[in-house]
Amino acid sequence: MVQEHLVTALERRVRRYRLLRNPTVLLCAEAAHESRNLLDALHRPPGGPLAPGEADAAHELTLRGWEVLGRCSWYQYRIGTGGPEEDRRLLRLAEVAFGAVHRAKPRAVPVRLRAGYARGERAAQRTMAAFRAEVGRLGDALPPPDGRLGGLRPFRERFEVLLAELPDTHPRGLEIIVGVGRLRIVEAMAAEEVAEARRAVTWLRGSVARRVADSSVAGLSAEVMALLTESDHGHLQLVGTTLTWCYEREGDMAELDDAIATLTRAMEHARALPQGFGHLLDAAQRCLIPALKLRAEAVGDVAAAEAMVLLARLRQGRVTAGGAQWSRRSVALAGALQLQHTLTGESGPAAEAIDLHRRAVRTAAPVALSCCLQGLATSLALRYDRELRAEDLAEAVDLQRRALDLAEGTVMRREKSANLARLLMIRHRAVGLPEARDEAVGILRSVLASPDDAITDRIGLLRLLGDTLRTVAHDGHDRAALDEAEEAWRTALELRTGTPALRARLSVGLARCLRSRHELFGDSAASDEAIALLAGAADAPLSGAEELRTVRMQAETAAAAGYWGEAAASYGRAVDLLPRLLSPCRPLADQRQVLGGQGDLVESAVAATLEAGRPGDALLILERGRGLLAAHRLSHPEERAGLRAVAPALDAELHRLTAVLDDADPARRRAADAHWDATVRRVRELPGFEGFLQESGARDLRPVAGPGPVVSVNVTPRRSDALILTPGGVRTVRLPGLTGHELVSRTAKFGVDVAAAETGSPAERFTAQAGVRATLGWLWDVLAAPVLDCLGLTATLSDDAARGKSGTAWPRVWWALTGPLAMLPVHVAGDHERAVSVLDRAVSSYVPSIRALRHARTRPSVSPDRRRGLMVEVSEAPGYGTLTRTREERAHFARRVRSADVLSGAGATFDAVARRLPDAHWAHFACHGTADPRNPSTSHLLLHDRPLLVSDIFRMRLEHAELAYLSACSTAASGSAAHNETLDIASSLMVAGFQHVIATRWPVGDQGAADVAARFYAHLDEAPALALHRAIRTMRDAAPRLPTKWAAYVHTGI
Repeated sequence: MVQEHLVTALERRVRRYRLLRNPTVLLCAEAAHESRNLLDALHRPPGGPLAPGEADAAHELTLRGWEVLGRCSWYQYRIGTGGPEEDRRLLRLAEVAFGAVHRAKPRAVPVRLRAGYARGERAAQRTMAAFRAEVGRLGDALPPPDGRLGGLRPFRERFEVLLAELPDTHPRGLEIIVGVGRLRIVEAMAAEEVAEARRAVTWLRGSVARRVADSSVAGLSAEVMALLTESDHGHLQLVGTTLTWCYEREGDMAELDDAIATLTRAMEHARALPQGFGHLLDAAQRCLIPALKLRAEAVGDVAAAEAMVLLARLRQGRVTAGGAQWSRRSVALAGALQLQHTLTGESGPAAEAIDLHRRAVRTAAPVALSCCLQGLATSLALRYDRELRAEDLAEAVDLQRRALDLAEGTVMRREKSANLARLLMIRHRAVGLPEARDEAVGILRSVLASPDDAITDRIGLLRLLGDTLRTVAHDGHDRAALDEAEEAWRTALELRTGTPALRARLSVGLARCLRSRHELFGDSAASDEAIALLAGAADAPLSGAEELRTVRMQAETAAAAGYWGEAAASYGRAVDLLPRLLSPCRPLADQRQVLGGQGDLVESAVAATLEAGRPGDALLILERGRGLLAAHRLSHPEERAGLRAVAPALDAELHRLTAVLDDADPARRRAADAHWDATVRRVRELPGFEGFLQESGARDLRPVAGPGPVVSVNVTPRRSDALILTPGGVRTVRLPGLTGHELVSRTAKFGVDVAAAETGSPAERFTAQAGVRATLGWLWDVLAAPVLDCLGLTATLSDDAARGKSGTAWPRVWWALTGPLAMLPVHVAGDHERAVSVLDRAVSSYVPSIRALRHARTRPSVSPDRRRGLMVEVSEAPGYGTLTRTREERAHFARRVRSADVLSGAGATFDAVARRLPDAHWAHFACHGTADPRNPSTSHLLLHDRPLLVSDIFRMRLEHAELAYLSACSTAASGSAAHNETLDIASSLMVAGFQHVIATRWPVGDQGAADVAARFYAHLDEAPALALHRAIRTMRDAAPRLPTKWAAYVHTGI
């Protein structure tokens, strides 16, 4: 970039020469040095984007630099003491320098040169007028429809001759180069010749580079590139859009990345230009957005989708709100937000897209209204996928019908028809409307009968028709419909165009059709072909979500055919892809929603692996598929120690990133997320760390079962099993009485019974307690008894065992349960009137995953004399009853902790708790608690000013934590939106760092809560799990027929 002092120094020298007429002033070594320095500065591009005022000043300084360099070179040429060769160089440099300023300052140019510029400008204007007229005849589309290319090749060849004759110094030279390049590219695109388009790009880049690289014109390039803003595309935009087009045809990801890099350079160049060139920045961003969209769709690149949203938002902000142009740009922004929602599962972008589309519909010009209506229909359909609002889907169909009516007789009719057919099929699948399905089939057949579809349009229509007819076949066991569907998919594949990702999607569609043939008509050959197609598609460059869907379908197809080994391998790969769907930068609720959308993937994977006879691998798959929301915290201690010894810098970086991933700022989490993935990849490149942060075998888990077995349960329609981790390996117990349907219904009834037992009439309470006892008995029969029998825990023990007075100590059992089972009190399953229960045979604890248990056991304990405590007491809260015995709980806690901070009443604020909790070893919360089964991340403990949410706890890192006692309602109540994620207050505190958490499964009374706390602290000379076990047994023995009074209390942890 030009610096003021370089220009000023040469200006002073030229003024001295004009006053003194002394040639030595210009011919000395100092003058040559100053000229070279200024020329180098003029060659150098700006270091980065400039503010509008800075850009104008830099532009003016550049013009001054070229002017004084031209004067110096011209005077040196006129002095003429350097010989013929040097004189030619000086004249050429003067021509170039004055060529950069002659239009802005014509009187600054010597008369002898001025006439030549004028003649050249007039000739160029005539030539460019003809050129622009011809190029304008092609229209804006790339490529234009056939019929508008007549005479293009001869015209382009005449221009190439003109370009060869045009002096290198001519300011219109680069514009003509770009124009000729565009003509060559248009010819290639019209003929669908990708290789010729690539050659045109190579020629264009080389031609521009040769002019720019010539030292005599290098400085001119920046000025001429600014002049190029008057044409439709600068060479960077043209190259970038052409490479994007090539990618769409052949799917070379390197080519798409080149396109994005080129268009990004064009955008950066435009930002550095002075005011008046804003349209170039807008054009560069307009070209970059489609390239980013392709990358985001192809590989699930969230960063590319976010960049799209940013660019679309900037373009929308440049136009007046409410105008026709604002409506078009709002629709583009809404489309980018839709893609961001699709990739991330975040609800915010989807809601904003709907709002933008509604505003665009209200302000759109008639010509753009059809597109706005379709955009709104698509946004509503996306929200329906997430929230299942029937009114959204009905409105979407009505809006799409309006969009189709407005597009009648236009080229957009096919697109609008196809989208209507898609929405009709969604509606049919949602509410079962055969007439909607049949209408969709009719629409697609009619549109496909039209002969003027582009190839890409035709592929999309064939995909829709194939999927629709497959639904018809399933609805009516219709072989003819299935034959037509298969033909549609095969025809689409035979067109052999599009990216590898598109061809993979077509293979998946055909495989789905073949799988239906196997399911409906028992065609085993069709199943084998489907598996082969899916195997090929899974290796294509797909986004994480698409790859997961493809691999999962491959696994399901293999399982349906009875190929259990192949099914287990594919299912395992699918489970390993689950983390790619998550990002710590997204809200916790959205991440859980994404996992919930995978349904019973992990359970099916475990069942298939068990069918293949590999129980150890089945448990590993179950473990890799659960607890994903906190996986970045639960690294294996030995693994981290080994990394610390081999690569301490990488270990330190992972430790830093782990803290940032729990930061409250989404922007910081987003940046750390990408860096985390890159750092983990670097670690896995080290010898011996190929499986870093991944469970590599059941032997890695066996030491966890040293203190006692860990029981996991897997429930699927095909089979239900308990997988028991023991020091000797993994045992499996078939659970034929535990079915998914009954589990869900029993869980729902259990929740109703628990609520009625506390709030109903005396008769209702009696009935509800009986219902709870029946559920505990059912749990014993179908789950607990088979597991304990397998473990040899068949003896009924007495309290003497708990006190250590008998020869038999209480055995420990850990339950790692997810889904509906995580909401049931397995630790007290059985018949308590006969003392035949889990409570009478073992001490139970819960953990969200085996990894979480292993991680918690690595934390060191602190001696009682150094133990610090935190007592949080909030007895009154708006809308809740007063807790009358919290002071008693404070006293019990104080007897066990010598040094404790007490936050009571108005002092128990969120900030105070968040500030003191990281320093506490033990914490006791005596307050109200609330669980939200639909959105567990908002479950909370009620403090004085604002609640302490699960999402808040999840971001904490509590290095000193040992024991947390939660004397509050429903602190261990988890929802079931994501089958394999236990997300409640208790498990979140364990993940945050606490080794022991005492919590409740459902609402508990103030009196009972205080009694349990008193008994617990009285027996805390023993381990916390044993202390709670004794407290519950005491209360059970006093009221065995009232299980809701004592069964709610659970121990989570080690």
